Amino acid sequence: MEELLKQFMERIDKRFDKLEDGQQRLEQHQNEMSLILTSTREAVEKTHSELVGFRSEMSERLVHIERQNRFFDTDLEHLNQEISKIKRDLRN
Repeated sequence: MEELLKQFMERIDKRFDKLEDGQQRLEQHQNEMSLILTSTREAVEKTHSELVGFRSEMSERLVHIERQNRFFDTDLEHLNQEISKIKRDLRN
């Protein structure tokens, strides 16, 4: 009977050891996943920040380009009027 009890206790000890090993591996994997998640969040925040900066910069450039286009359009319109005036003068 004592021998059976001893064997039973040994089996229980082995199972507890396996559980402890499994718990340690689980904690290790949780820590790794936490690090991955943290680094991913940091990368997303950095990328978002860069995209916001890029968008702002591009917006400023587009406003500048649109302003230049309006000036060119105005100048072109004025030149077309002058050309039309000169053509009329030449016809008369």
